[in-house]
Amino acid sequence: MKKILGFLDQRYVGIFACVLIMLGLVSYRALMSIGMITLGGRAVLSLHPKKNIQNLLQNKALLALLGIFFLYLISGLWSENLVYWVDRVRMKLPFLALPFGFAALQNLKYKDYQHLLYAFFWLIAAICIGILGIYLTDFQNLNEAYRAGNVLPTPVHHIRFSLMTVYSFALGLYFLEKSFFVRFQQEKVAVLVLTLFLFVFLHILAVRSGLLALYVVLIYQFVRYIIRSKKYWVGIGIAVFLLAFAASAFYFIPTLQNKVGYTVYNLKRFKKNDRLATLSDSKRIATIEAAIVEGSKHWLIGVGIGEVQDVTTAYLEKHYPPIANLGIIPHNQYLFVWLGVGTIGLLVFMVLFLYPLFYKRAYRNAQFASLYLIVLSSFLVEHTIEVQIGSAFCTLFIFMGINMISKEQTGTDN
Repeated sequence: MKKILGFLDQRYVGIFACVLIMLGLVSYRALMSIGMITLGGRAVLSLHPKKNIQNLLQNKALLALLGIFFLYLISGLWSENLVYWVDRVRMKLPFLALPFGFAALQNLKYKDYQHLLYAFFWLIAAICIGILGIYLTDFQNLNEAYRAGNVLPTPVHHIRFSLMTVYSFALGLYFLEKSFFVRFQQEKVAVLVLTLFLFVFLHILAVRSGLLALYVVLIYQFVRYIIRSKKYWVGIGIAVFLLAFAASAFYFIPTLQNKVGYTVYNLKRFKKNDRLATLSDSKRIATIEAAIVEGSKHWLIGVGIGEVQDVTTAYLEKHYPPIANLGIIPHNQYLFVWLGVGTIGLLVFMVLFLYPLFYKRAYRNAQFASLYLIVLSSFLVEHTIEVQIGSAFCTLFIFMGINMISKEQTGTDN
């Protein structure tokens, strides 16, 4: 028995579990579940379970994100629809299992985390190259598809995939800044080329959530570069280049141009209350409106997480019948939480979610800060952590970042 427990304690098992989750993010969801179960099981079935618990209790950043699970759990006290409440709590299981799992990964080295992030960068870049190949082989038809609101085929939901691609772009900038490579110095040239490719590809993919996150990250990186280097003229040159690229992209990238045209068409139809059931933006705007109106009626403690979908549906039935029975929820994570647990709950949620970013000044780490900016910007237009992939993406890389920064700050690599 000790041999089995000793095997589970090996750092390679933890690395393997992280790899499974990363693969699951872009392929089979079962891999994500297996990876998370492996991390959680590894922490429990250990030769040193008490030490793992102590590690968790001593890491306030991990505890803060654990608190989000309990915030959703407690909301069941004033939720009547317990079936939907259980479903929402289920989506937050990564916030319960992964803190304990990562508290038990103390034997992973700083380089291990770098290599995991490096592997994810290459994985996403390879997938994007494949998608670009599909686009080029069916150029005309796929461009026309964007006029109807469709997007290029992605291995998982296009919005989540676009966020992962933006994060990979941010990782590319991080590796370039660190001059990181695994074996050959020439890898740095490949990272530079792929980072630029990901930047262009995101405009070809033309997912608005991804583009919003991309430019939020670019503004952050631009300001950070100016402050650190004090090369103001270089900064101005970079800013001019980015503005010129953004302007020209609209004219030279058909998918982006067609996406903008489709968005304008959506807004016009929504104003006329016409064809709402067939337009993606009508659902987005209507659910946000529902959350604002209904949330203002229950602004203190909310309606309960279990009631969010029912309250949203009731509002849509009254004001937007064509989209009332689609089972949709507010396309804004902040408003979803506000409607569910009120102003008090939203403040608690924000403190808990943001705490790791400020714990031991982790915001100084560029890739970690970029990850947070990507997620926080996505919260404006998506219920990011109310779906399995979004929840897994956020938790995996935030927890990896917490442990990685801890190793970096303490100078330990054992």
